[in-house]
Amino acid sequence: MDTLDSAQNQNARDIGDNEIRNVEDHIYHEKIEHLLKEAEEYRLKKMGENRSREFVSLTVTLTSVVLGAGGFAWYLLIMGNILLALLCMVLAIAPPLLLMSWVRQPVQDYKKNYKSTFMPRLADALGGLKYYPTRGVGRKVLARTGVVPAHGKYMAEDCFSGHYKGAKITFSEARLSHPKKSNDLIFDGIFVLIEIKNTVFHGHSVITADASLAKRLSKKLTPLPPGNNAFSRHFTILTNDEKNRPNLENDQLLKEISETSALFGNAQISAAFFQGKYIFMAIPAKEDMFEASDVYIPITTSESAMRCKQEIEQILSIIDIIDVYHGPENRQNAAPATVSEQPEQTDMQPGPDHTDASTNEEDAPLPETPAKKDD
Repeated sequence: MDTLDSAQNQNARDIGDNEIRNVEDHIYHEKIEHLLKEAEEYRLKKMGENRSREFVSLTVTLTSVVLGAGGFAWYLLIMGNILLALLCMVLAIAPPLLLMSWVRQPVQDYKKNYKSTFMPRLADALGGLKYYPTRGVGRKVLARTGVVPAHGKYMAEDCFSGHYKGAKITFSEARLSHPKKSNDLIFDGIFVLIEIKNTVFHGHSVITADASLAKRLSKKLTPLPPGNNAFSRHFTILTNDEKNRPNLENDQLLKEISETSALFGNAQISAAFFQGKYIFMAIPAKEDMFEASDVYIPITTSESAMRCKQEIEQILSIIDIIDVYHGPENRQNAAPATVSEQPEQTDMQPGPDHTDASTNEEDAPLPETPAKKDD
């Protein structure tokens, strides 16, 4: 039994057989424009409802305050009844408080619809991806990557998943809080987990642009000498198995990882290769691309949607490179990929009220190559 699969036992079932399709830019742009038009119409509708309710609430508030103040003065100064005077003030305050939730409801409906309707359709337009609002890479998987720092809370949202050339891919926005300071983030960006079809790598290897991470990992992994290509100087390559060297120093692989880093604003990307066919990438990126805009701000996410397509295509290009490692004969005879589960359902949303047990990945043992079964 694959040890990574056993580590993912919190998940439910397989993510499905949907194959990610390559979508031409002009077709994708047309879909996005149509989708944005519908989303903008819905926003305007909810904005109108919110303004109408605010006007009603303001009218009721002013009326109740005037009547309450008049009643307070009458019963206190004329009738000398303090209790009735205070009751008038309570009755003056109650309507505005009761109307607050009613006034905010259109805004809440707008944000809920954005996640439940707009985002799944965006994911499908991106080539047939599935969208999960509150899922991400499993916590136990993070501990096996060797590149995730010690942290307290793990928060994941806006998860996309699908299949591409036989590989299973999951990526989501992710945030890690400081082990002792829950309001401080030590990571804010994107986690990517790829399960490729064939066994390619041996042992555990890491390619990272983070110098501090490379220094920490050098205690357990052996750094490889810098290569001669133009991209290797941007990364430190570490491994516990020399058999990985030709694959890790592949010019095309380093080029794609370097271009992925550039696409995310020259982020200090880290990629872990473990248990033969798993690739995990941590990409720092503070921009929250998938949250609904303010109901009073027009939806203009066309450029963001196009950039999202570019980022996904860049991640898929890494799978293209890995697929080249095996010739047609190896790909044909390779055993089918093991069944992995859905992205983990998390109940942790970004915020101070949701906590998770502290995890110290820095001290966790690096994953080992799965043992072979005896025939």
